[in-house]
Amino acid sequence: MVLYCRGDSDLYGFCEFGYDDSLGADSGYAISFVATGSRYQGHGLGHMIIDCVLRWISNDAAVSGRRPYVATQIDADNDASVRLFSDMGFEDEGVDSYDPGYHVWSRTFEPVARDDLWLFQTVMF
Repeated sequence: MVLYCRGDSDLYGFCEFGYDDSLGADSGYAISFVATGSRYQGHGLGHMIIDCVLRWISNDAAVSGRRPYVATQIDADNDASVRLFSDMGFEDEGVDSYDPGYHVWSRTFEPVARDDLWLFQTVMF
């Protein structure tokens, strides 16, 4: 998921997410990375990006039958990420047993087939 402005060369933010097909439909989804450009932070872009990702995976789960569950890892000292994912309905499951420097944050969602997968939003800086 990429957030950019048409006609502008700047990349405002992005999110890497998906699922591992080899694990089957019960494995759900993972968000592996989310970032916004340093000069664009503090304007709600992270929320917009995660909202877009959640709409995309909600649609995919409705169409594919994949488990409506998404998880990510967050360094407990990364206050901005903790706030972002907490605001978006994720809950801290505790220390990641595979990577003890991080906590697993997750949420379930309602699978909904939809066609509003593109976001057109006015943002002022």
